[in-house]
Amino acid sequence: MIAFAGFTKPKAWLLIKVAAAAVLYIGAVQFLAWFIANHPDSRWSRLAAIVPMAAVAVVIVIAMSSLRGMDEREARMHLEALAFAFLASQLVLSTYAFMAYTGFVRLELSMFMPMMVLLWVAGLARSLWKYR
Repeated sequence: MIAFAGFTKPKAWLLIKVAAAAVLYIGAVQFLAWFIANHPDSRWSRLAAIVPMAAVAVVIVIAMSSLRGMDEREARMHLEALAFAFLASQLVLSTYAFMAYTGFVRLELSMFMPMMVLLWVAGLARSLWKYR
């Protein structure tokens, strides 16, 4: 297998695919928020509000089935990455919430799921580097 910065080709592609999916999710959420704001009385607004939830449910099912098919080392790497993403997102969320309470920023909750995915990718990259 071809190695790039310590990552084998399939694992590097996994990181690229996950990062690309997170960016697409951010774009889709922004578009759906725009649609709901500009068409509040449309019957499609309710459906548009549910679409991100369905996408997250699909990601959960795929992630859990993928985790079950991994060997112990890979599962440990993903567990470490998820633990890092969970804890880091809690730190970012609490800091962001305090900044929102002071009026420094506007609270945008739609950005936290993609942020957690990107933190998971960062944790996975760290685990891949650690166990190379």
